[in-house]
Amino acid sequence: MEQASKIILRRKSQWMNRMRGYKVFINNVQLGIIKNDSTEEYITEPGLKLVKCKVDWCGSPPKELMLKPGEVAYLEVKSNLKYFTYLYILVLVGIFGRFALRSGEVEMPKWATICSAAIFIVAFLYMTYFLTLGRNKYLMVDTEKDNVFAK
Repeated sequence: MEQASKIILRRKSQWMNRMRGYKVFINNVQLGIIKNDSTEEYITEPGLKLVKCKVDWCGSPPKELMLKPGEVAYLEVKSNLKYFTYLYILVLVGIFGRFALRSGEVEMPKWATICSAAIFIVAFLYMTYFLTLGRNKYLMVDTEKDNVFAK
């Protein structure tokens, strides 16, 4: 009997999607759900494996692995929205900044209106991309780089 291989998948704590579990697919078969800040272990047969994660209708591109008998692959899944936090803060500044400027007797400068509109448009386009055309790039499955056992 051939020795089994192992895939250890880690999901670090992230603010994005922290309340939702990611469905884990290996070779297009759902083998489990990984929750925020947890690690799951999957025993598989050696050979070519395609690892993919999904949340709702968004997902990750498949990560291709060629596992040898007894080999352990250390993977990490995370949200691919790198700039979401910055855009979120900018949108909040834009919203509350407009309220702060309106509450006084000072007339709102034209540049403030243009900046607010630009921030909202960029944030809208960023989120729309990941929910439509880039929905299969919403998550990222990659080799875990900071695992001491993976070396």
